[in-house]
Amino acid sequence: MLEAQAPAKQTATDTISTLSGRLNNANLLEDRRAAILGLRSFAKEYPASVASGALRGLISSLTKDGEDVDTTKVVLETLLMLFSPDERSPEASDDIALWLADEFTQRQDNITMLLDLLETPDFYSRLYSLQLITAICSARPERTQECILSAPLGTTRLVALLDDPRDAVRNAGLLLCTDLTQSSTELQKLVAFENAFDRVFRLIEAEGSLLHGGIIVQDCLSLLANLIRGNASNQSLFRESGCVKRVLELLPGGSRDGTLPDGDGEENDFENPQKAKNIWGLLAIIRMFFIQGNMIRGNTRLQEGFAQLQVNPFTQPPAPENGRPQTNGISKVYVIDALLDLALRPSAPELYSSRFAACECLKAYSHGHGPIRLHFLHRAIDGHTSGEDETANVLTTLLNGPPGSWSSNPYGSWFAAVLVLHLIFDDPEAKKLLINVTEGDAENGEEVITCIQAITGNLIDCLQREQEQRISIGYLMLLCCWLFDSDEAVNDFLGEGSSLQTLVQVATSTSDDEHTILRGLSAGLLGIIYEFSTKDSPIPRRTLQPILTSRLGRERYIDVLKQLRRHPLVRDFEISQQGTSSLAAHGSLPPVYFDPTFIEFLKDNFSRLIRAIDRDPGIEIPPSSSSSTGINRDTLDDLRASLSNRLDALQKAESDILRLESQLSLAQAEHKRAQDTSAADLARIQNINAALQTAHDTEVQKIHQGHRASTEYLQDQHAQDLDGLRSQLQRADARVQDAERAAGDQLDRMQADLERWRAAHADAQRERDDAREELVGARREAREAVAERDGARVEVEEARRVGGEQARQVGRMAELEQERQRIASELAGAKARIEELMVGMQELEGGRGEVERRVEEGRRRVEELEGQLAERDRALTKANQKVREVEGEAAEREEARKAVQGELDEMLMVMTDLEERRAKDKARLKTLGDEVSDSEDGADGEGGGEEDGEDDDGNDSAQEDDVD
Repeated sequence: MLEAQAPAKQTATDTISTLSGRLNNANLLEDRRAAILGLRSFAKEYPASVASGALRGLISSLTKDGEDVDTTKVVLETLLMLFSPDERSPEASDDIALWLADEFTQRQDNITMLLDLLETPDFYSRLYSLQLITAICSARPERTQECILSAPLGTTRLVALLDDPRDAVRNAGLLLCTDLTQSSTELQKLVAFENAFDRVFRLIEAEGSLLHGGIIVQDCLSLLANLIRGNASNQSLFRESGCVKRVLELLPGGSRDGTLPDGDGEENDFENPQKAKNIWGLLAIIRMFFIQGNMIRGNTRLQEGFAQLQVNPFTQPPAPENGRPQTNGISKVYVIDALLDLALRPSAPELYSSRFAACECLKAYSHGHGPIRLHFLHRAIDGHTSGEDETANVLTTLLNGPPGSWSSNPYGSWFAAVLVLHLIFDDPEAKKLLINVTEGDAENGEEVITCIQAITGNLIDCLQREQEQRISIGYLMLLCCWLFDSDEAVNDFLGEGSSLQTLVQVATSTSDDEHTILRGLSAGLLGIIYEFSTKDSPIPRRTLQPILTSRLGRERYIDVLKQLRRHPLVRDFEISQQGTSSLAAHGSLPPVYFDPTFIEFLKDNFSRLIRAIDRDPGIEIPPSSSSSTGINRDTLDDLRASLSNRLDALQKAESDILRLESQLSLAQAEHKRAQDTSAADLARIQNINAALQTAHDTEVQKIHQGHRASTEYLQDQHAQDLDGLRSQLQRADARVQDAERAAGDQLDRMQADLERWRAAHADAQRERDDAREELVGARREAREAVAERDGARVEVEEARRVGGEQARQVGRMAELEQERQRIASELAGAKARIEELMVGMQELEGGRGEVERRVEEGRRRVEELEGQLAERDRALTKANQKVREVEGEAAEREEARKAVQGELDEMLMVMTDLEERRAKDKARLKTLGDEVSDSEDGADGEGGGEEDGEDDDGNDSAQEDDVD
C-alpha cells in the first residue's frame, strides 16, 4: 500500500525538463543557481537533452547573473561539459558541438559577453571563458573569427591575456590566439599590432627558452608561425621591431638560448626531450622569410661563407648513457664534407629525411653561383682522380655505381646524380670540364673510358639487372640534362654505340606500368641524342634516324613520352611535394623519384622532344646560344665548294688583269721610247736645216760678190727663190713642231688617263675591301656568279683584244714616224742637191741658163718633197685620230672591265662574309664546348690562304703601279 501511495519515479528527461523550466522562470538567484547545479550533473550523460531545454537559459544567465562569481562559474562549467560529453553517453554526437557553436555565434552579443568575462579578476571566469571560446572556435572557426573582429577591443583583450600571471589563464589564452590566427589574415595583423611578438618572446624566455622550455614554448612558436606565415605586413613588422635579433639569441649558442651555468647542478647534463621540437619550430619560422625556404639559396655572400663553417659529423649518435649522449672524441669537419657524408654514405632508411635535407642544402649552396659550382666540381674531380678524398665524393659515388645494398638504400647514387645534375645544368663550361674526366690507366693496359661512358655503363648494368629503378632514373635524369644542347657530350655518348640498343629495348618494352618512367626517360634520352647529333658524330644523324623510326617507331616514341608526361609522379609533382614526406608505412622507401629541376626541364622541352623524331637528318641543331634555326650540312658543303670555285675564278681573273696591266705598261714604255726617238730625229733635222741655211747664205753672198754685175738679175731671182724656199722650210718646221706638240699632248693625255685608271683601280680595290663587310643576297648572288663569271671572261677577252689593237696602233705610229724620218732624209738630200747646184754655178759662171734650169729643177723637187711631207703629216694626223679613237674604245672596255671586276668583288665579299660568319659560329661553338670537325678546320685554313693570296696579289699590283 505504501508503494502504491508513493509518487511516480521521475526519469532523467523529466528532471532535465523540470530544471530547465525552473532556470527560465525562477526569480531568485539561489533558485537559478540550484537549477544550474542540477543541470550540470546531467550535462555529461545527457548533453542533447540539457542543450535542447536549457541552453538559452544558461546563456541568458551569464548576462543576468554575471556579477555573481559562483553562478557564472557553474554556468561555464555546464557549457563546457556540453561541448565535451561522455563518449559512452547515448546522446553523445559531434553535431551537438556544432549546434552549441551556432547558438553562440548567431548573435554577436553572446561572444561579446564571453569577452567581457575576460576582464573580470576571477580566475575561473577567465579560464572557463577562454576554454568556451576555444571550443566554439573549434566547431565554427570562421564565424567565431568574424565575431571576435566585430567585438569591441576583442583582439586587445585576448592578447592581453598573454601577460596574465596565472599560468593556466595565460596558456589558455595562448592556445586561443593560436587557433584564431590560423586562417584569418585580419586577425593575424590585429594580434601582431597588439605587441604580440614581444609578449611571445618574453614568454619563451620565461619558460626556459628553446633548450629547457616545454610544450608552452612549442605553442608560442606555433603562434609566431601563424602570425608570419604568408603575411607580408607581419613579416615587415617582425623585422622592423628587432625580432630577428631575438630569434638569433634564442638559437643554440645565442645569448638567450637557455643554457644553464656549469655550476647549476646536474640537471644541465640531462637532455630536454622537447628541445629538438622547439629548435625545429624556430627554424621553421625562419624558413618562412625565404622564397624557397632556404637561407643561402641565391645569396652570394652567405654561400661563400657557408663552406667555411665547421660542424660535428652528421653520424648516428651512440646510445646515451644515463640520459647523456656520448660526444667526446669527435672532431669537427667542414659543413660541406659533413653534408656529403650524410647524403652519400649508406645509412638507415630512417635517416632519409636528413639525407634529403643535406642534398637540398648542397644544391642551395651552389645554386646561381658559377664560381662555387666550378670549385665544387674541381674538388670532386681532383678527389676522385687522386683517390685520397677521405669524405664522400659525389663523382666517385656516381662512377663506381650503386653499392651492394642497393635494394634497401638506392638513394646514395640518386643523390650523387642529382648533385652532379645541378652542378652542370645549363652550364657549358661545367659540362666540358666533366667530359674531360676519364677512367682507366692506358699505361697499365687498362681501357680508358670517359665519364659519360662510365655513367652510361652503370645505367645499362642497372637496366639489364632490373635493379631499383630510382638508380636508373637518377642516371637518366643526369644524362638527359647533360646531353641536352651539347653536341660534344652527344658525340662522347655515341662513342660507345652499343648502349643505344639497350635504350631502344627499354623504350620498346611492353612490361607493366611500373616501368613507364624508365620507358619514357629512355625514349627522351634517345630523342635528345638524335636532336643534337651531327653529321660528324661517331654515329651520324642519317644512321640514327632509321634506328628511331624503324626499331622504335614514331608512334611508339611519342606514346611512351606522353605516358611519362601523364604519369602521376610527373604530372602531379608540384602538388605531391616529393621529398618532404617521411618514410612510408612498414619502413618502405619514400616515393621520391625526380628532382624539381629535371621536372621543370622536362615540361619546358617536352614539345621539342616530341618533334625531334620528325626532324630532317640533314638539318643540324646548333647550340641555343648561337642560333635558333638548324644548319643544312649538305647545303653548307655545296656552298663551300661553290665558294672555292668562285675564289679560283676570281684569282684567275685578277691574274689576267695583272697580265693586261703589264702589257699596257710595256706598250706605254714602247710608245715613250718611240716619242723620244722622234724628238731626237726632229732636233737633228732642225740642226741640219740650220747648217744648210747658213752655208747657203754664205755661198749666195760669195756669188753676189764675184758676179754682181753679170748675175745681178739671177741673184735677185735666186734670192727670191731662196726666200720662198726658206719660208717653205719654216712652214715645214712649224708643221713638224705642231706634230711634235700634238704627239706630246697625246702622250700627256694618255699618261693622265693612265693615272686616272690607276686611281680608279685603287678606289675599286678600296671599295672591294669595304664591301667585304656587308652581306647582301649571298645565295642569290652565288647562283648568279656562274653567269657573271662567263660574262667576265668575255669582257676580259675583249679587253685583251682592245689591248692588242692599241699595241697595233702604237706600231702604226712607229711606222708613220719612220716614214716621216725618210721624208726628212729626202729633204736633206734635196738640200744637199741644191748645194751641189750652187757649186756648179760657181764652176759654170758663164752657164747662167744651165744654172737657172737646175735651180728650177731643185725648186720643183723641193715642192714635190714638201707635198710628200704634207701628205705624211696628214697621214700622221689621221693616225693620231685613230689612236685617240682606239684609246677611247680602250677606255670604254676598261670601264666595262671595272664593272665586271666590281661584280666579282661583290661576289667575293659575299663569300668572304659567309666564311667569316661561319668562322665566328665555329668559334662560339668551341667556346660553348661543342666540337668542330677537322674537315671544317681544313676548309677554313684553305679559305684563309686564298684570301691571303688575294691580298698578296693586290699588294703586287700596287707595287707595279708605283714602279710605273
